[in-house]
Amino acid sequence: MNKKIDLFQFPFFSDISRERLSEIEGFSIVQSYDKGSIVFQSNEPARNLYGIIEGDVELNIIFKETIVTKDIKYEEYIRKHEETFERPIIIEEVKNKEIFGWSALVEPEKMTATATCTSDCEIILIPASKLKLLFSRDTETGYLLSSRLSVLIARRLNNRTKKLVDTWCNLFETLSISSLI
Repeated sequence: MNKKIDLFQFPFFSDISRERLSEIEGFSIVQSYDKGSIVFQSNEPARNLYGIIEGDVELNIIFKETIVTKDIKYEEYIRKHEETFERPIIIEEVKNKEIFGWSALVEPEKMTATATCTSDCEIILIPASKLKLLFSRDTETGYLLSSRLSVLIARRLNNRTKKLVDTWCNLFETLSISSLI
């Protein structure tokens, strides 16, 4: 079932002509996801730009921590034990009418986080290859959306840096310095 798509409701697409929005809507699809579903995983090939019509999505990365312990028995015998723990770090919570999956529009076209639905979701999938073709044909639209994309990337990078610094500070029990970044 192909649901009606209205990109005009997304701030990311504001000021784009109705003609261009209709073209983008024509090659996009709407997909439903249940709460807990993974939309994409980190390091997967990035093929679509995503927009939330309804619901919420968490973007997270997996922090891997390896703890090494050594047991020395006399001087000739050393036993080493490694244990790896994985902990997700939430980078961003994406809400209604917001865009995510920007990695599909920039090299190397690999997802930089895992996207997990925190509620039942309706998400628009916009094929990046078709969007890039539109950008090359209509440079004004391409420039406008690329400019907005750079703002989005900068915000997500800043959030990611703050979260990683906070996590690092918590691990080593130091004061949080993310407010300085």
